[in-house]
Parts: sequence; C-alpha cells; structure tokens
Amino acid sequence: MTEQKLFKDVGLLRITEGARFRLLQISKGMQGDSFEVAPFPFLPDSQPVLDVYPEANLIVTQDTLMTLDGKIILNHENAHFEVELVSDMWMIIEDMKIDNDIRYRITFWNGKEESGYICGRKLLRSEKYFAVYTACDSMWTVYTYDRRKVFELEHAEKNMHLKGDFFLVEGLGHYVAYTLASKAGSVEEKCVFNHQQLILCSNYMEFALCSDIQGNTKIYHQGKYADFGKVEEVDLYDKAGIFVVRRNGRYFLHKFNGDTFADNICPYGADKVAYDQNDNTLLIGVNSVFHLVHV
Repeated sequence: MTEQKLFKDVGLLRITEGARFRLLQISKGMQGDSFEVAPFPFLPDSQPVLDVYPEANLIVTQDTLMTLDGKIILNHENAHFEVELVSDMWMIIEDMKIDNDIRYRITFWNGKEESGYICGRKLLRSEKYFAVYTACDSMWTVYTYDRRKVFELEHAEKNMHLKGDFFLVEGLGHYVAYTLASKAGSVEEKCVFNHQQLILCSNYMEFALCSDIQGNTKIYHQGKYADFGKVEEVDLYDKAGIFVVRRNGRYFLHKFNGDTFADNICPYGADKVAYDQNDNTLLIGVNSVFHLVHV
C-alpha cells in the first residue's frame, strides 16, 4: 500500500511505501491539481525515517536534521526528534537514547537558525513549563517555554512531576510542592508544602491542597494559605475551580480562594456530590433532592 502527504506550500510530496519514505519535489509550473515531480535533490534515496515540518523549515531523517533547502543543521545516529511551536520559537527535542547528561538536547529554532539549546539527562514537560535534570550537579532546572529560568532544585529524587504552576517531589510516603508562579525567592521560600501525605495541584491556577496522615488539610492559592482542619476526604474539581472536603460524613464545597460554594443549596453540607468534567457540571444531593449546577 502506498500513502502520500502533499506539502503544497513548500513544493514537496512524501511517498510512503511499506516502511520506507521518499521525498519528491513538485514542479513550479503546477497547473490546477496536476503536477510533475522529481527526486528531492538533497535526499535522492528512500529513507526509513522521514518527517517534514514545513512551517519550521525542517526535515528529519534517521541520521540528519536539515532545512527544506538542504542545509544540514546536525547529523545524528538514530536519535528521536520532536518538533513543535512553543511561544515564538520552534522547539526541537532530540532524544539521543543514551544515559548521560546530553541524552536530551532541546534546541530553539526560529525557522532559519538556532537560538540556543539546553541539555539534560531527564526531561519533564507540562503545558506551561519544562524541566531538565543534569546528574553532574544533581540539579533540576525548570524553564518556561520562552526560555526563562524559573526554578532550580538540587535533588536526585527520581519521582519528580510538573503539575500546573508547581514542581512536585514524590518521596517515600511524603510529597513536597514548590510554586513556579507568583512566589519569588529562595528554594525554601518557594516551597509551599513539605512532607505531606497527599498534595493535589490545579492544572489551571496557582492552587494546591495538602493533607497529612491525620487528615489535617491546608490550601495554597496565589501566595495565601488557609487551614481547613481535620477532614475525612478531599477531592479537586479542577476545571470548575472547586475543591470538596468531607467532614462528619457531609460534603462541603469551596472555591479555590477558600470561599464557600453553593451554600444556598447546602449550607450544612451535602449528602452526595459528583462532578462531570466534560460538561463542567456539579450534581449536589441534599435530603434526597438533587441539584445540577453549571459551574
């Protein structure tokens, strides 16, 4: 079976035949939907790997990264590449698949030339941040996608996570959370929760909730804390900007800033609560009556 992918704006056609790819050049005198092709002069032979990123002006093969006009950016040995637009630059992630501090090379590319690069042994990514780890100094460094360094943590722990505006450390029986957003200062000052049994973080706002082994619960929201005492259960309805705590068998809803939510429906708590993230609706049950709330 033969497949094709036409990159009409840059005059290229990729043909897939089995596990091999060929790149062809479209003649400039294209008439309507009919055109002639010729071998792409910089890759005349078929390739086992061939990806074209026309907006980034890049072609990736099994051993070469080049521009559409054949300029070699770098040669490699079977590295894995990802190319995507972040901020105002293209981000080229090269995985060398080797266990050292240059396993990942993150290059920033403006369509014509490099604009700096970052290397690391490990790579974490989220929608707002990426982090690299270098074993030579046991350092995690977190960046925004416009290449601004926002946090450094000397830590060899393997279980690290980026979640919303937080960098999480998952240890044996405890979690630690550092804010990456509003709180400037030292590592200690950016640590919002330490040695907690549970930490939940929002993907959308600078909000985190923690609970220790006794169930004592606190929240952090845009630089401010609130204490909710001992609870039996906690949950996070992230897209709605709401969290729920269960106390004495009843459920109490709160906005991320700590204010109560739906207290006109359940001022003394609800019997049941359920959340549908797709519809962004809450079902609140009080005394056998259910209320559907669009958040």
